[in-house]
Amino acid sequence: MALNWESYLNPDDDEFQRVTDELIKFGQIDVRGRILRRWIPFLLGRTQLFQSSLNTLYNGAKLGHLPEKPKFHFLATSLTSGQLCSFSKDQWIAISAIDGGPSFAGVKSDYLELSRVVGASAAFPPLFPPFRIRATGLGPPKEAEVLFHATHYLTDGGIFDNLGVAQIFHILNNLGVGPQPPNKPTMKAGYTTLEDSEDSPQRPSYVIVSDASASFDNAKSNCFASIVSRTSRATDIMMSRLAQRDIELIALQNRLKEKEYEADRIIYLPISYAPPSFETKTGYRYETQSSSIQHGIKFVRTDLDRFDPKLIWYLMKHGHDIAASAMRGLDPDAPIDRMKPRSDLFAESAMVDEEKLEHFMKTQKNRFRKDNWFGILSLPYGLIAFIILVIFSTWVSYRYLGPE
Repeated sequence: MALNWESYLNPDDDEFQRVTDELIKFGQIDVRGRILRRWIPFLLGRTQLFQSSLNTLYNGAKLGHLPEKPKFHFLATSLTSGQLCSFSKDQWIAISAIDGGPSFAGVKSDYLELSRVVGASAAFPPLFPPFRIRATGLGPPKEAEVLFHATHYLTDGGIFDNLGVAQIFHILNNLGVGPQPPNKPTMKAGYTTLEDSEDSPQRPSYVIVSDASASFDNAKSNCFASIVSRTSRATDIMMSRLAQRDIELIALQNRLKEKEYEADRIIYLPISYAPPSFETKTGYRYETQSSSIQHGIKFVRTDLDRFDPKLIWYLMKHGHDIAASAMRGLDPDAPIDRMKPRSDLFAESAMVDEEKLEHFMKTQKNRFRKDNWFGILSLPYGLIAFIILVIFSTWVSYRYLGPE
């Protein structure tokens, strides 16, 4: 989205479809399976393979290639300092978990490849080692030695801030020093002016939190005997709890807002929400997807394995349904009739039989599915070859060097 912002704003449907097709193609190459199959132990790391896969989508773009507006922030967690790290077009900042704790800002980062920053942001710890990034131009050496290390090992941003709201609050808290909201705030371009001056800091009227994390489910058939399954499950529990805490904070903050002043009002849009069909004031009937799809879609695995065309369509439509429902809640006169997926690429593949549909959605919970042979074969071939080589070497040594 950041690299193709103008294309998304373009009223030409063909231009919108072009960037959409790029994402669909990327979602069909089975990134996770490719990484595991191509991983050769001790020779080529998974982080390099992940970054290489992302580069096929970003074409070597760097942070400096991002647009001036809107400003995009990419979040990662520093295992080195325990801080939340945020990358934007021209700087890298770190936010301490403790108010007043060590932090740094203004670190030049526009030279960093976007694939490296996004890779660090999405490096799920049980699967990927951390990305190593050196902080250059950090200011006075003595200050740098006290506040932070020159080299950071970065992992999934969700470990620190699962919904991204910590960074949002950090930005809002630094927009200005001490301005108080007026009795009747002036709305302009989606922002609420804090003072009468045109140059005064502005606060957003709404903060939209889009939560696409899968719902946490019971693991009834897993005894967590392996270190991988234990680590993965423990990380899932931790990130789920962090997200739940953020949701509770969002609800609390919304309750504290005065009705006549709604600046910073947080609109929470989770993928787990199942919006009902509804009718607008103009009599237009908006139909959402069936309960089978809405119930199953919150458990869909989106860890970069191959996507079924039907699932792509259901995800797209579900996103439109949630957005339409939220728009109706904000503005009863909103043109909901325009809230339709622009692409009918997979519409014909949608399933009609409710029983088959329900079975299909249940299968999307599993990492290894019958319809995804790439996922079933997601084994590190290099590791298999290494094990075979060890067994063969042991056999040869025993045959020629062992007792007669």
